[in-house]
Amino acid sequence: MASICLNKDACKAGGITLGEVLLLIAIHNGEDLKRAEVALVEKGFITANRDDLFQVDGWRITRLGGQVLEEVVSESNKLMTKTKAERKKDLAQLEELAERLKAVFPEGKKPGINKYWAEGPALIVKRIEKFFEKFGRKPEWTDDAIVEAAQRYVESFNGDYTWMRTLKYFLWKDEDGGQSSDLYNVLTHPDQPINNNSWMDSVR
Repeated sequence: MASICLNKDACKAGGITLGEVLLLIAIHNGEDLKRAEVALVEKGFITANRDDLFQVDGWRITRLGGQVLEEVVSESNKLMTKTKAERKKDLAQLEELAERLKAVFPEGKKPGINKYWAEGPALIVKRIEKFFEKFGRKPEWTDDAIVEAAQRYVESFNGDYTWMRTLKYFLWKDEDGGQSSDLYNVLTHPDQPINNNSWMDSVR
């Protein structure tokens, strides 16, 4: 779900409340609700309401949480209102990035698993979009920075690609207990050497 637009009247017409829809969306996206609750408290976005016995009696949003929510909704609305030409331009940019990433990885299939090192551009675009949904996109994560991260990753294997992930899983991969992304790791630690040993147990 890249874009979501909700309306209380539409929810009512569907025999469901806004809160129920939001919960369904969270479950659909595979969110860990308990972990999210803990994270919101740690970030200072929500705080507990307490009864006369000082027991937790629900939650309330903090001023900081309200500001963050307002910013997210505002930015989301801006993206929702992009013109067809703007969306077409964004897609063209993603397609170009997909082609550049595909060129970084070896051609053909990875030995032993019968999977292509890099899928077709259209599938790579969807994978890139999912990466941005999961991890956001910082201003410094330019197309050039992403391609350079991929090049660093591939070059770190010195021609022996036995333990190297395919482009699909380099971008991100669902694993037990969560998700991982070698691209995210390289982008967020640009000055650190790439340690391939940590990836060997889960390469596909």
